[in-house]
Amino acid sequence: MKAGWSTAGFAEVAELVRERTGLVFPDSRLLDVEAAIRRAMARLGAEGTDELLELLRDDARARDAFVSELTIGESYFQRDPSQFDLLRWRILPELLRSRPPDRPMRVWSAGCATGEEPYTVAMLFEELDAAERSDIVGTDIARQRLADAQRGLYSKWQLRNTPEPVRRRYFAPHGRFFELSPRIRQRVDFRYLNLAEDSFPSLTTGIWGMDVILCRNVLIYFDAPTVERVARRLIASLSEDGWLLLGASDPAISEMVDCDVVLTDSGLAYRRRGAAGAEDFRTASGDTRGAGLRTWIGQNEAAPTAEDAGIAADRDNATLTGHDHATSAGVHHTTSAGDDHETSAGDDHEASIRHGHGEFTDLPAADEVDIETNHRTETGAPPPANADAAILDAYERRAFDRVQALAESAASAGSMSRAAWTAWVRAQANEGHLAEAAETVTRAIDRIGAAPELLYLHAVLLLQAGHSGDAAAAARRALYMDRSLVVAHLTLAEAQRRMGNVDGARRALRNAALLLGSLKPADVVPASDGETAGRLGELVRVKLSLLEGAS
Repeated sequence: MKAGWSTAGFAEVAELVRERTGLVFPDSRLLDVEAAIRRAMARLGAEGTDELLELLRDDARARDAFVSELTIGESYFQRDPSQFDLLRWRILPELLRSRPPDRPMRVWSAGCATGEEPYTVAMLFEELDAAERSDIVGTDIARQRLADAQRGLYSKWQLRNTPEPVRRRYFAPHGRFFELSPRIRQRVDFRYLNLAEDSFPSLTTGIWGMDVILCRNVLIYFDAPTVERVARRLIASLSEDGWLLLGASDPAISEMVDCDVVLTDSGLAYRRRGAAGAEDFRTASGDTRGAGLRTWIGQNEAAPTAEDAGIAADRDNATLTGHDHATSAGVHHTTSAGDDHETSAGDDHEASIRHGHGEFTDLPAADEVDIETNHRTETGAPPPANADAAILDAYERRAFDRVQALAESAASAGSMSRAAWTAWVRAQANEGHLAEAAETVTRAIDRIGAAPELLYLHAVLLLQAGHSGDAAAAARRALYMDRSLVVAHLTLAEAQRRMGNVDGARRALRNAALLLGSLKPADVVPASDGETAGRLGELVRVKLSLLEGAS
């Protein structure tokens, strides 16, 4: 038993948590952790640590709820204002300026607690007159926190750092609380994600190719091996010129992963090695590895205005941070190197076939697939001529509630096109209603028969539910019908990786790379929800890199 724990049972619980999540507890926190363990036992109905251990081993939701007790979920709006200054006055304007107008800006708040951080980012986009270009996701390990975030009700204490003009603009009184404006709430997509699990970067989880990642005051909870693994995947989840911002208390990751390091007035920031546009942040002497931190621009140089960056901003409204704009301009740069390893094992039966694009592996032969070939025709009277168009238009506008209402009505009235069914499934999944989406995709296949994209979506939903074997089978069924479906290869790769079959994951990724190589970088990949071949090709390269050294 580790010194400091009052009983061997508490030590066993802490060790199980460390094994499953990477969370570690310094001696200074042991009394708090033991109190959290007692609260968890009372809430879960466990009479002792033995019963609690059994629950934590077998029930993922109980484990997540328990872990949330051990981590600090308290947050507030505009926490660490200097980092939001850096985002508002330099990072976001420069990224927006470098992107085509129709290119969404993808921001991930990792460990978002009750949503204050991603909602603050949404406000920043609105101030930059770029709200329509934002694609913001917040993830956390505590499902209750995510539910609270979606509710959008906050206490005065959670708004303690929010200037009064900002509070009036974005919040309305709601009893003892303040309710966040619906237009801001709809800008953020909240999802469950455990950073200690190797489920990102991934097309399946939607966590990849991020322009900005905020992971502040999260790594402090992990042991060193978990920090290294999470940091490697955070860097891999960035776009080519994206930014990773950590908290002041988080460990520096430059010795753990291969990345570029930028020292700002707001602390360290990280980028992928040789990030596109990084030359703007390098010193004249070039690579500063091991040479310390050098100044890029003067500490007192004024930050660029939104107009300087080519972005309109509402100067009549107070800024979110309430700071002098000149305080966030200093940015300095150095680089560091590290190793990138992941260890896993597996074996897989390999079948090789040719399909016009070169050699494909890990695809099933016809007699190995239990696939429904009885494509039933749609029954009932056809829907109104404009029903499908209305559903697809609502989906295109990301009006997912509207998709749900229209699709339910059309399905009850008769039938819908395959495209409309697909949009319905995607809308439910994008809203986080994964169980409903799984029911809808099964209903669609039963109603109109199997189709590659529906089978692919079924694979994605199975994978997100933790059924990797079934997900791999569904992905193979999709590929049996359409071996050129890139997204199904990617899903198969992720399913294989989660099952420990590294060789199978590599084969599926190489198949995807082969297909993507036949497309132009700007070509939209079928069934990818608008992703281009260039961006998916980068995802494939990142995922193959993460598998390097695995056996």
